[in-house]
Amino acid sequence: MGHRSPARLLILLVAACGTDPSGPGPGGGDDDPNPGAGEPTELMGITAAHNAVRADVDVEGMTWNSELAALATDFIADCQFEHSSSGERMGVAGFQYIGENLFSSGGSKPTGQQITDAWASEKSDYDYNSNSCSGVCGHYTQIVWRDSTDLGCAMKDCGGSYIVSCEYGPGGNFNGQRPY
Repeated sequence: MGHRSPARLLILLVAACGTDPSGPGPGGGDDDPNPGAGEPTELMGITAAHNAVRADVDVEGMTWNSELAALATDFIADCQFEHSSSGERMGVAGFQYIGENLFSSGGSKPTGQQITDAWASEKSDYDYNSNSCSGVCGHYTQIVWRDSTDLGCAMKDCGGSYIVSCEYGPGGNFNGQRPY
């Protein structure tokens, strides 16, 4: 048998395993051939970006949930950059509790990757061993919350600035619990 290039071996491995090497990391998102199916054009790739962050800490991927996306759309329809109430996120879309991350930017429209990267940058403030935060890290810990399986987001153009809401089912960030 002759020498094979690493690229050829990867192609052979992909063919043998039936796995898409450009897809999300290990986990629930892998069971679905396209965990981001249904994402709006302006947020294309946000599910894959979330799943890449989750894969970094060995957490299964999430899948896009259109009910959560509709909820996110409703929450930001008024262009108010504020979290919805806990009551509004209880017992909806088939989940007991929904988690929520908010993002705002002025100027150019952010991409799903940029939004996720901004939240994921909080990882540097989170200490897993002590399960503590030395700054802001709740957006990051929601992204990697092990029990969250579904994601739905919406973006609203608010006259030159953009608001994004992502809803997570089931929600995370319960005091005293580690995200993964």
